Amino acid sequence: MKQIFTLSIIVLLVSACNNNSAEQTTDPNVTEEKKIVTEEHSCYVYTSAKDTVNLHLKISGNIVTGDLKYNYFAKDKNTGTLQGSMKGDTLFADYKFMSEGT
Repeated sequence: MKQIFTLSIIVLLVSACNNNSAEQTTDPNVTEEKKIVTEEHSCYVYTSAKDTVNLHLKISGNIVTGDLKYNYFAKDKNTGTLQGSMKGDTLFADYKFMSEGT
């Protein structure tokens, strides 16, 4: 639960660090009735005087994957991956991480 709360706070506090890029893949044999798959890459960074958080996301449809790294002053650095889905404008994800020294 703390991981979801932490991720929610981070997402709210971050600012975009690069432009979103979208790749559209189409097959000439696919009829117009089929949905075009769009993939979006986003990067977010939060920095303060002594803390840093980096979030890289890959969104394909409702599926979200990415990397989250955060380093709080006088705390162990955490690095991990997240995998989840978008429901409306909310990200629901599992964050698997390794703390420094663990």
